[in-house]
Amino acid sequence: MAEPAAETAFAEEALTHLDTLYRGALRLTHDPDQAQDLVQEAYLRALRYQHSYQAGTNMRAWLFAIMRNLFWDRFKGSRREDVSLDDVGDFVLYDKLKDEGAKPESDVLDKIAASEVVAAVDKLPPLHREVVLLVDVEGFSYKDAAETLGVPIGTVMSRLHRARQQLQKSLYDYAVESGIVHPGGDRFVDRELTNTEALEVQLHLEGCPDCMDHYEFEQQLKRLVKHSCDCDTAPPAFREKLREILS
Repeated sequence: MAEPAAETAFAEEALTHLDTLYRGALRLTHDPDQAQDLVQEAYLRALRYQHSYQAGTNMRAWLFAIMRNLFWDRFKGSRREDVSLDDVGDFVLYDKLKDEGAKPESDVLDKIAASEVVAAVDKLPPLHREVVLLVDVEGFSYKDAAETLGVPIGTVMSRLHRARQQLQKSLYDYAVESGIVHPGGDRFVDRELTNTEALEVQLHLEGCPDCMDHYEFEQQLKRLVKHSCDCDTAPPAFREKLREILS
C-alpha cells in the first residue's frame, strides 16, 4: 500500500498526461462520454496498481497502455484482429498531386480542413489508428509505441506505413470531391533513422531540390495530422472531477 504522500505525488504526475489519454480515448471510442468513462477507469486502475510502475520510466506510455487495454477489453471483447486496410498500393500523395499539376502544399494541404483530417484518421481500423495517434500525434518513439502496444517495432512500422498510405488516399479523395484537386517513396519515410542514415539523407536533400520538396511535403502532412488531432483536450469539469476522485 502506497503512503498517502507518494500516492498524491503519483496522481499529480499522472494527471499531467490527461490530455494525451483523453485524445486517445476520444479517437478510439468516437464518443466524448465513453472517452471520459474510459479515461477515468484507466486512472483508477493505474492508482490501484501504481506499485507496478517503475519510477523514472515513461509514465505516459504506461498510462496509455492501461487505457488502451481497457478499451479492447471493454469495447472489443479482447479481440484484436489486425483488420486489413484496402490495398492502395504504393500511393504517394505528393507524386499524385505533382502529376496533376497542383502545388502540393499551397494548393492542397493548406485547404484541407482539420475536421477532414480527423475524419480520415477515425476511418482507420483501431489497430492502425492507435499507432498513428501514438507516433504521429503524441510523438512516441517507435520503441515506446511498441512497448505500449505490446508488439514488435517491425509491427509498429508496418501498421504506420499502411495507415499513412490510407490517410494519403483518403485526403486525396476528399481533395478531389471538394474540388481542391482536379484529376487530369522514399525508403526512409516510415521509420526512424540512424545517425549515419540521417546524414546520408540530409546530404542528398541538399543536392536534390525535387527530393527536398517531397520531403518537406511529407513533413507538412505529418504536422497537419498532428495539429488536427491534438487540439482535443480534456474538458475542465472532467479534469476537476478526476482530480477529486484521485485525491
